[in-house]
Amino acid sequence: MRYLNNKKIIFIAVFVFMFACFTISDSVFAESELTAGCALDMDISTHNYIEEAPVQDIESSTTAWVNSYIFVAIVGQNVTNLDTYQIEVKFNPENLQFIMGVEENPFAGMNNLLKKNNGTTFGFQAIENTSGTINIANTLIGNDSGQAPEGSGILALLQFKILDDSSETSLTLENVHYVDSLGKDQPINNLLHATVK
Repeated sequence: MRYLNNKKIIFIAVFVFMFACFTISDSVFAESELTAGCALDMDISTHNYIEEAPVQDIESSTTAWVNSYIFVAIVGQNVTNLDTYQIEVKFNPENLQFIMGVEENPFAGMNNLLKKNNGTTFGFQAIENTSGTINIANTLIGNDSGQAPEGSGILALLQFKILDDSSETSLTLENVHYVDSLGKDQPINNLLHATVK
């Protein structure tokens, strides 16, 4: 009888120990692993993007009037070993006219995230091949993981002209892919879209 009781005590102790280990490791893993995402920021005057607060300084809506211009930042969030990205932004061409896209604005302190570790980019594009869809892509020269950044920051800046302000219009992110320095493609599903009111 004593043997069975000791056996039960050992079994319970091992079970409790294993449960505690799994619980602790899961919580540590959940806190350390942040989901990569992409967001549209409708107010580029504030751009202190940090991992601990994914929506800090991201305004997902703005108000604009006919014939005015707006700037939109595309923000990469919680990236890891980022070497290349490809993004589509969709909008209603009856409400908005795409004017141009640039990878950064250093004069305003808005540097491209790919250059965070002194990397050099090659082949930035922001092209409206199809009406209402902007294809954006950029890459680092070479495949040096030491230059591939981690964290959050600006991937592109887009300028639009307001053609019609009679109704709310949406800007949506689609087909977002991050590729690391080893060539691994990560489709991004954590997307934050935007609206113009």
